[in-house]
Amino acid sequence: MPATPSLGGDYCVFVRNLTLHLPIGILDQERGQTQPVIVNVEMYVQDPGTFSSENIADYVSYADVYDALKKLEREEKHIELVENLAETVAAIALSQKGVRRAVVTIEKPEIIAAAESVGVTIERSN
Repeated sequence: MPATPSLGGDYCVFVRNLTLHLPIGILDQERGQTQPVIVNVEMYVQDPGTFSSENIADYVSYADVYDALKKLEREEKHIELVENLAETVAAIALSQKGVRRAVVTIEKPEIIAAAESVGVTIERSN
């Protein structure tokens, strides 16, 4: 039986539109309270060509990433800028086994009334 060829690219594991309530911001009215922040993270892993294993240890666990993000929420440590949060989320993503590249978007939906949200997207690689 011939081996299944690798596709040679990446596949993406993601957490999409996760709302966290975090103490974030540099404006006076943002200090001393939390506000909703929407987190999107895409984690790119080399495509094995076939997903034959059913052992979670062989794959990136979005549940582990979710748990790490929820831990940030529980810590209640003030974050100055969405860029700082994006770097933290990217580091969490890149610490996962096999993740080669992470794209992180952080949005603050309540800071400018006339906009659906404001924020930042960053891309980092191992």
